[in-house]
Amino acid sequence: MSKSRLTAVAVVVCVAIWGPTPHAATLTSTVTGNWNTALILPDGNRIEGTLKLKQDGEKLTGAAVRNENETPIQDGKVAGDEITFNVVRDRDGRKVTAKYHGKITGDTVKGKVESDWSGDWQTLEWEGTRGK
Repeated sequence: MSKSRLTAVAVVVCVAIWGPTPHAATLTSTVTGNWNTALILPDGNRIEGTLKLKQDGEKLTGAAVRNENETPIQDGKVAGDEITFNVVRDRDGRKVTAKYHGKITGDTVKGKVESDWSGDWQTLEWEGTRGK
């Protein structure tokens, strides 16, 4: 049996035994919808908000809403069960960037957000649940 034919057979056997990759399986779900979210501060307090998300393949668009102020998300991506996006807001004439990273599990998301809100970069936990 040729080397290329042997490789092809090995791939078929692996897929038959283990099935498709987890990444391929999670791409069938969507994160489109409204999500109730919270930033978790170091003292345990929470800053509540909403995400309005729309997924088109691996592209993620939408807006972050806090205190009725809607800010478009930027550079949104979905890769399997991972989402990433940025929110850029104006704070006292200074552009402030928040870089969100999260893992979707069903109707929940948990992750970290890196932000320069205080002038220095800090990392906070964030979480959310899909709105009904």
